[in-house]
Amino acid sequence: MQSIDSFGRNFRAIREDSKLKQYQIAERLGMTSPAISMWENKGTKPRDKKTVEAICDLFGVSETDLFGYSDGYYARTRLGNVSKGRIKPVAASGSLPIIGAAHAGEPCPAFELDCGSIPCPEEYCKEGNFFIQITGDSMNNVLTDGSYALIDTHVDAQSGDIALVKVNGDDATVKRIKKMDGFIVLEPDSTNPSHKRRIIDATDQSSPEVRILGKVVYAVVRL
Repeated sequence: MQSIDSFGRNFRAIREDSKLKQYQIAERLGMTSPAISMWENKGTKPRDKKTVEAICDLFGVSETDLFGYSDGYYARTRLGNVSKGRIKPVAASGSLPIIGAAHAGEPCPAFELDCGSIPCPEEYCKEGNFFIQITGDSMNNVLTDGSYALIDTHVDAQSGDIALVKVNGDDATVKRIKKMDGFIVLEPDSTNPSHKRRIIDATDQSSPEVRILGKVVYAVVRL
């Protein structure tokens, strides 16, 4: 399956994993750095077959890796077990319910609905665990808009983990959390620079109440 927006996402993931900067790739492909940046951030893509082949040769990837959506490089390497900012595919042997949606953006009401179920690894098929749909782009480096995140309520989310968080009781958001000196930081992980971290003083009674509902341990794209 292909998507117009898939190339930039896949290309960025491939470049990041290769440890190359945009200007280094531009030099090797005989292009300009702004052109590479446009691929990653503006939805443009190579116009000729020769350039596509050169990219595949440079990184040792296939055209499906570059242009695929559910079968592209990004989905294969970023959607699965969330660990140290990278995601690995895992095999499914059970299923968990989808209970609603949470924003990867500003906090919004969490909808507790029966939205079906999704297969998942047996190790996560525990009572109280569930999937929630991601909406928004504030976590799009690791969780794409429309993907489904598995929330494990049986483990304590540590500083640096991605978690489902309730703010002010009714508002839910998915963010990378950081805990330090009485403060809780809700950190976006996005290509969109408009998303900013939110710092909440947990010792201040006038601050919004923050409740960590569970850790994001797995994510899938449902076709």
